[in-house]
Amino acid sequence: MRSNVQKLLVLMWFGFCLFLFVIVDHPVQLGRVFPKQIVLIQTMYETVHPYFYREAHV
Repeated sequence: MRSNVQKLLVLMWFGFCLFLFVIVDHPVQLGRVFPKQIVLIQTMYETVHPYFYREAHV
């Protein structure tokens, strides 16, 4: 039972990471697939994008 829960948690984690990647790199294509959620997709993109592509402080 415990190993099944661990497998589920790992799959959920990778799904979440994939979801963030799609939002950051492909918001326009995601908007075409889900046109009614375009405002939500744009809001998530504006929130998540700076954390993936911020300038390196030297």
